[in-house]
Parts: sequence; C-alpha cells; structure tokens
Amino acid sequence: MKTNIKEDDGAIQEREPTPAIMNCTLKEYQRIGLTWLLKMERGTTNGGILADEMGLGKTIQALALICRNPSTDPACKTTLIIAPVALMRQWEKEIERHVHPHHKLSVHLYHGTGKNVDFTHLRKFDVVLTTFGCLTSEYKKKESSKESMLHDHERLNPSMRRKPKDKLGLLGHECMWYRIIIDEAHNIKNRNAKSSKACADLMAKHRLCLTGTPMMNNIDELFGLIRFLKVEPYCEWLKFNLEIVKPMKSNNPPMKNQGVQRVQILLKSIMLRRQKRSLVDGKPISVIPPKHTVIDNVKFEEEEYALYKALESKSQLLINKYLERGRVCGECVQKLIDPAMRAAQQDGNDETTIPKCPHCRGELKAKFITDYQHFCRVHCPERLGSAELEHEKASDEDSDSEIDSEDNFDDKSASDVDKKGNLAGFVVDDDDFDSAPETKIKSKAKKSQKSSKGKGKGRAKPKLTLAELKKESLRSKAAKQRYMRRLDKTYIPSAKINRTVELVNEIHANDPTEKTLIFSQFTSLLDLVEVPLWREGIKYQRYDGSMKMDDRAEAVNVFMDNPDVNIMLVSIKAGNAGLNLWKASQVIILDPFWNPFIEEQAVDRAHRMPQTREVNVHRILVPDTVEDRIVLLQDQKREIIGDALDENASKRLTRLGPQELRYLFGMGQ
Repeated sequence: MKTNIKEDDGAIQEREPTPAIMNCTLKEYQRIGLTWLLKMERGTTNGGILADEMGLGKTIQALALICRNPSTDPACKTTLIIAPVALMRQWEKEIERHVHPHHKLSVHLYHGTGKNVDFTHLRKFDVVLTTFGCLTSEYKKKESSKESMLHDHERLNPSMRRKPKDKLGLLGHECMWYRIIIDEAHNIKNRNAKSSKACADLMAKHRLCLTGTPMMNNIDELFGLIRFLKVEPYCEWLKFNLEIVKPMKSNNPPMKNQGVQRVQILLKSIMLRRQKRSLVDGKPISVIPPKHTVIDNVKFEEEEYALYKALESKSQLLINKYLERGRVCGECVQKLIDPAMRAAQQDGNDETTIPKCPHCRGELKAKFITDYQHFCRVHCPERLGSAELEHEKASDEDSDSEIDSEDNFDDKSASDVDKKGNLAGFVVDDDDFDSAPETKIKSKAKKSQKSSKGKGKGRAKPKLTLAELKKESLRSKAAKQRYMRRLDKTYIPSAKINRTVELVNEIHANDPTEKTLIFSQFTSLLDLVEVPLWREGIKYQRYDGSMKMDDRAEAVNVFMDNPDVNIMLVSIKAGNAGLNLWKASQVIILDPFWNPFIEEQAVDRAHRMPQTREVNVHRILVPDTVEDRIVLLQDQKREIIGDALDENASKRLTRLGPQELRYLFGMGQ
C-alpha cells in the first residue's frame, strides 16, 4: 500500500495516452486518472476509489480503464457496472459514443426483461450494466433461498433445479467478474443496507468505486466502500470501528487527530480525488465560469406561519414520543422536521399519546393532507370567518366528482398512509432505484361502501382524495390532467412558490434563452409549483423517481434540446447525481436538504463542463424555522467530512515512513 502514496498525483510524469480504441481525447488530468487507475488495478489493492468532483468525467476515465486494461482470459472478461437506474442508459450511450465502431464493446442491460438470463450468457459480453435495485433484489432471493446450500441437492434432484430466469446471474457461486465498477458508490454507504451487503458479496478480480462524495454524513459511511473493495484490514467492521470510527468521534483532541490522520492516510492509499480548482501543470483542471449562491429569504404570511407552528408542535410531540421509546429512524426525522410537510406520522397502536392540536387540543389525524383552511375548519373553526367556511362548503359541492370517480374508490377503506406511516403516493420515494409506476401502482377500485341498506339511485360516487389522485396520476397523462385540475381548483399561493415564480419571470425577462432547474426533495411541492407555471403557460419538464426510465430520458432530451422549454422541475434525490444538464445556468433550491453534499451534487448538474455561463444558485429559505437549523447542520457535516477529504492535508501525506505505516495498520502509535 505504501507504493500507492509515494507521489503527488498532479506531478505524475508518465501519463497514459488515450486508448487507441477510443474516438475521443482524454484531458491531461483524465490521463493522470487513467494512469492511477491502471496502477491500482495492477497493484496489491486491485482497485480503488475515483472520487473526482462532480462534472470532471469519472465515467470517461472508467471507460478508458475498460478499454486500456481488458482481460486476457476469455472465460473471465466481463466488467459489471452497477449504477442508479437513471444512469444505466447514460452508460450505454457513453460506451457507444466514445468507443470506435470497429472496436465496439458488447453490452448487455441486466434490467427488466434483460434479467431472464444466467451468468453463462452474461460472461459472453464485455460489459454488463445493472442497477442497485436489480442487485438488491437478487441478494434477497439468494438470502431467502440459500442457493449456496441447495446447490448439491439441485444437482441430484431435477425438480429442485432453477429455471434459467430464476438463476442468480450476478451473485451465483459461478459468477466471477473480471471487474466491478460501482457508479455513485455513495449509495452503498449504509453498511447494514441490503444494497451494500449485496455489493460486498460480489466476486471479482478488480473493483472500482466512482463517487464525488465518498462520505456525506459521518466517517461510518466510508466502511461500505472499504468492505466492497476488500481493503485489509479495514474491510472488517470491528477493526474499522476500533481504529477509525471511535477515534474520530472521540472528544479527546489528540485521539481525534489520530483518527483523522489515519483516515487521511487510508484514503490517500486507495483514493484519487481532484476538484475543479485542483492544479495540473500549474493550471486549474477545469476552466468553467464560476457559480454564485444567493440566499433568498422569504417570509411566511400569517396563516402560513400559524400552520407551520402547528405542524412543528405536532412534530415535537411525535419526536419526543419516539425518543422516549428509544427508537427513531431517519425517515421519521426527515418527515417530521421539514415545514413543507403538511402532515406527519403517528403510531396508531398507541391510543393514549395521540398528539393534540396546539390551538384547540383536538385529535390530530396524520392520514389527512391539509391546507391551512381545511386544518382550521376541522380543528379550530373559530379562526375562520363565516364567509370562508361558506366558501369551503361551496368548493366541496362544486367538484369534478364525475371525472374523479371514473375508477370507483372506497374512500373509507383507502388510506393516505401506508404501512410504514408514510403519506402513500404523496411523497414519492426517489431512492427506489427500479420503481416502474406500472408495476407499483395498481387500481384499488372497489365497490362503493353503502351508507344504508337501500340502493339509492341518485347517490353520488365517492370523491377521490388528493393523495389518491396523485397516485393515479402516475398511470397516464389523462390521470395527471385530472390531478392537476384538482390542484388548480384548491391551490392557495404560498411565499416560497410565489418567489419561485417571480424568479422564473425575472430570469426570462433578463434572458429568454436561459434555462432553469428547480429542485425540491418533495414531489408534492413540485406539484404545487406546476400550478402557477401551468396557469401562466410556461413550458416545463419534470424529472422525479416515480417516472419510468424512458420518460426520464425523454424529459432530459426535451429540456436540453428544445429552446422553448427552459424550466425543469427535479426531485433532488432522483436528479442529484449523474445527469448532465449543463445548458441550465440558473438553479433554484426550494428547500434545504439536511445533507449538503446532495445539494452540491444537484447544483453540479448545471455547473459542469461544457458550461459556458456563470451559474447562479438561488436558495429559497424561510428564516426563524427549522430551515435555519438544517443549514447549521449542513455546515457541521461539511466540517466533519472536510477534515477527512482535506486535499492539502492529503498532499502532505505523499511520503510515509515505516512508523507511519505501522500506525496506519494499528501496529504502533
């Protein structure tokens, strides 16, 4: 490992040329990257982490490695690439685009119908592309079936033999890959997650992680990558925890400094990281216009602030309840802390601690998605005037019930809250890597529950809730239109959305050709932003985790190629990595994400080569709310991770003596 950290990467004299079979030219820093990748594959570690900042071409460097260092064994020649579903097609395009047609690499997509093959078929290809979701699904299958234990019995008993489509094409006992590349490798940061365990379970001669953010929250997250890379001795959690995690979390400054230095040495030995400002041959490796970040504070209206305080009070009650029980999951916290959420979770099994309305002390039910007027109408009617109550009643009567009841739902049996307590269908889980709406969303049409024994010919069909309409909207364009009509009818302007629309209009007035990305972690908030854009006839595209892979690709193509479409609404989880949206030069962040690196990745969808404009980032925040605390949390996370990834500190570790190496491996002080 000492040989991996001898010299400053920017001063490497020998630089690999662009592989002959590629029809592009690598930049100087990319040639240095290829040289480093080859050294790592040919060394004792058999791989490493390429952690260049977003937008510097990690994909092209990894592709150059595939072209430059192919296998010499025909029986083990395949490179397996694991990536988020949104990037799988992008990899396929990059391979086709950058490899000379006469030396075309054979590629197979192990996804959808492409999964109905076994390893005997897959090993024929140069490259196999799959997703974290596919791999995790196969890992679950392997764990449940205990295939490794059944193998001998299958061979003896024909009735137990798997059909080809049931075989484990990625994780079977015979699946030995030449090289495995994990793109967006921070997706395996949770060592207890099945996706992380599945990656560690793969067998290969060489392993490579690609990520611009090897850690996002704490040092623990590095272990998932170390375990996959099989870096001894730290690929065992007990050793990693004892030698690195505990010292870095210590309140003892000398011990903490030892932990920081140890992780810096470890990363220097297995990781190459360059930033846009890094120097090669005395020049920045990426010369693109700068980005500017502006904090755009907006103030809640009185009614908005009252609703926010009510939800905040309820969230505090809930989080205290969870803390008293000694269990709080990250998903619970995420949904409880953000003021954009209009409902929170509750444990229906505990009737005695149901939160009360902070105004009227009435029971708060988590299964309703409300606006301010509805909230007050149910719990605090004295806060509304009689005219407003009459308006609410009239609005309910003047509904599009005929359209909404095309599929006859039973309102009493349908719940807006799923088994986990999440607002089903309203907050779409963008981390579900392989979520195809047509396979996840099924009609729940049931016979209408009768309020009496009589048949009543004139009785109206039950009206679908907003959450049900949202779920239905993922099925077809017509359903989306019905959902948008309901939103349009019940829409109430808010401070953030008003400011967003103002910014969109200001940007257009200043330069009609400028394109804008609007990010939020909540798909429901993006839905609400659509309403004023819809009303004003502003053309836009949408990109979120509920969309099919082909629909996402089409949205990107339209946004990038159509000069009349200058707005894209993007879910920050689905669109924070891998996408190249460099034609956008304005970015609006609607809500701060507790992980600052996710936000930075989102901004770098625009601030990347070949960007020619300065990029302006508008962070819309509401002072004196939970958003202030999230921003402080972001700063703390930057400081923690910055210590481990400090580029200047890394350069000071270019030469290690025997004592330092003993220290690295826990054999001395």
